[in-house]
Amino acid sequence: MKITVLIDHEASSDTVGTEWGASIHIRWREHSILFDTGTSGLFADNARTLGVPIEDVEFAVVSHSHLDHGGGLARFLSDTEAPVWARAGMTPDLFMKLGPIRKRVGIDADVVADNADRFRFVERDTEVVPGVHLLTDISSDQPAPKGNRVLMREEGGRLVPDDFGHELALVIEDEGGLVVFTGCSHHGVLNIVESVRRAFPGQSVKALIGGFHFMGIPIAGLLGDSDAAIEEVARRLRAMEIPQIITMHCTTRKGYETLRQAYGPGIAYAGAGASIEL
Repeated sequence: MKITVLIDHEASSDTVGTEWGASIHIRWREHSILFDTGTSGLFADNARTLGVPIEDVEFAVVSHSHLDHGGGLARFLSDTEAPVWARAGMTPDLFMKLGPIRKRVGIDADVVADNADRFRFVERDTEVVPGVHLLTDISSDQPAPKGNRVLMREEGGRLVPDDFGHELALVIEDEGGLVVFTGCSHHGVLNIVESVRRAFPGQSVKALIGGFHFMGIPIAGLLGDSDAAIEEVARRLRAMEIPQIITMHCTTRKGYETLRQAYGPGIAYAGAGASIEL
């Protein structure tokens, strides 16, 4: 399996552009998969620079309905004929609320409506192709990230806390174990990994890749979770004996450094342009 990070707000290569968001290309066996599309069409420009043929992508997966993960959908739908898989709860009516200020953070509803025939919505755990699964049954046994508190959805003309019913994880049954991809882990990364282990009894997780949403307010670069909370996540992840963890995006650099110090070897930050062989 080869993983190429197309979008992150940090760069691991000086040849690519950056933006707030996430997009990962996955080459697994004969499959070419795009996981999230970043905020704009930059993912496709970076892909071209990095030698990743977006036009050959078999399908895209959108991890959740936030603009920084699905903002590039219009470009993807224009550049390819491939379908897009997403959770049935996908909605554009999502906001970040900071006191009296509210900012829309949901995907473009018109893009979805105008391309309805290209979307494949799932309501339960689904195997897209043999060995590639979308996980929707995510537990809430462990606390969710504190940064979720500023994220809201519109219901009946008022804002209520988002329950993240639009979030899913991607799981691939690779040689030697499961590879788990998560966009922002709004349900909590521990809940996601535990849910994967329950869904695939007897199989080990060999790699965990994605954002862990340790941030609080993106525009201020502030952490939502305390250092102690991040250190506890690190201890629990280490107890799960996952050989490789690759994080990015909403984990933030500060959150990553706290996580790395508590976790030890086996964890890395991957910015745009990073290429990883598993």
